[in-house]
Formats: sequence, structure tokens, C-alpha cells
Amino acid sequence: MSDRLNYNTLAPAAMKALGGVHVYLHSQADLPKNLIDLAYLRTSQINGCAYCIDMHSHDLIAQGVPVSKLLLVSAWHEAGDIFDMRERGVLFTMDFNSARDHLLNRWVRENCMREAHFDTAYVVEPLDLLRAEMCIQRA
Repeated sequence: MSDRLNYNTLAPAAMKALGGVHVYLHSQADLPKNLIDLAYLRTSQINGCAYCIDMHSHDLIAQGVPVSKLLLVSAWHEAGDIFDMRERGVLFTMDFNSARDHLLNRWVRENCMREAHFDTAYVVEPLDLLRAEMCIQRA
């Protein structure tokens, strides 16, 4: 795995602030832990961070997610019903928001909330997670 900048050394206050997003997601958010970790994994795949892919894959395995399912995360849109509606919604949100296309972002929010019957937490919280992970991983 390639070396990355050590943000804890270079910008400890910024890392503490970004860490606050993670603390919120894991302690106060309505999004279940398995969806948070699935979003972390997909974001890590998009960003090409081998260390994070390994870490988040192990987190999901520890929660009982089969390895055979994890192998399909990068091709979730072709995996049929392997992923349930909420998982597909989170993966969809990660994919399209990582592209930073504002018109598509609006479409994702509107359709996730209308078509998939997601409440705001299933749209806003994955976006918070995505933004925090992208700040950390895209150095």
C-alpha cells in the first residue's frame, strides 16, 4: 500500500474536526452501522485507497457481511438483489456524489427520498460521510 500524508501530524486540528463527523455518524446518526461502513468501503474504492478498503472490508466482515457480497460492492449496480434497497441507495449516493455533478446530486436526493422512501438521514448522512472520507483520502 502506498504511503499517504500523515494528516494527524500535518493538520491535527483539521483531523479533529473531520473526526467529529465520524463521531457523529457513529453515535448520533440514524444510519445503521452496516450502511455507514458500506459507504466507507465504496468511498474508499472510488478514491483508490487500499488501506481504507482493507480496513472497511474487515469492519463489514466482522459484522457478518459475507465476503462474496463485499466482492460485488464495486459492481453493485449489476449485482441484482444482492444489495437491498437501502444498501443500493447508499451505494448510489456514494457513486454519484463522488462525481461532484450538482445536477445529478439534486436528482439523487430527490429520487432517493421519493422513490426509495428514504428519510433525510439516508441522504444527508451518507453525503456527510462521503465528504469527510474524500477530504481524508484525496491527499
